[in-house]
Amino acid sequence: MVIDEATHESETGLSSPLKTLFDYWREKNWGHGDFNPIVDLDIRVQCVDVSSEDPLQYRYLHHFGETFGNLTGKRMMDLPSLSPNAQQESHFRLADLISWEYAEVKKIRVPMYYRLEHEISGSLRRQYTKIVLPPIRNKLFLTTRLTAPLEIQSPYQPSPRAI
Repeated sequence: MVIDEATHESETGLSSPLKTLFDYWREKNWGHGDFNPIVDLDIRVQCVDVSSEDPLQYRYLHHFGETFGNLTGKRMMDLPSLSPNAQQESHFRLADLISWEYAEVKKIRVPMYYRLEHEISGSLRRQYTKIVLPPIRNKLFLTTRLTAPLEIQSPYQPSPRAI
């Protein structure tokens, strides 16, 4: 998290939302105290109900999103696919990828921090960092931070002409 914190602070002069959420969790006795980062923190925090044994049944209790919009109330299995090909190959569905990471955090019970890059529908690419906290009363809390600008790639790239 040191890289994210240094980069975010140099870009904005503020603490990274990832570090803010992690520090809040740690200060609240690792989630054993009164814990409500959605209300208590001035950052965007998502919450996922992980009480089901089936990760595809996990449900967003609080969600914001730049790519897919607000998914509050939706189950993992309701998430849109990453690409047209993913619709035919279920093991590449966004729901499978995200529900796997949440199930892993639920199982190991330690925060998961990582950087991701993914392509959406073959034309949008984005890179971001993410932290997912272990479950507190069957709820995972997480936040993300875009670390590279969203790139829109045209399917047709004309070749440069000589002037």
